[in-house]
Amino acid sequence: MLFFYLASSVNRWLVFAGILCALSAFSTTVYRYYAIRCPQCGARLTGVITSPTNPFAAPRDIVCCPFCQVSFDAEVPATQSA
Repeated sequence: MLFFYLASSVNRWLVFAGILCALSAFSTTVYRYYAIRCPQCGARLTGVITSPTNPFAAPRDIVCCPFCQVSFDAEVPATQSA
């Protein structure tokens, strides 16, 4: 709120930049929640890769899917394109 108050008093275009930054942060959080999946079983890995204390760091090194135990370095079968 303080940013928007200061931005509106200095230059109204800074409010637009602040809104774009907030929307960008929200959309990347949503993308991270839904898009990071295991290539083999398709399970969401968000709970595994997110630390409860630091949302920008993984709690530990993750080398395989905790649901199907497939290594992330394994070959993924190719899909046929239509």
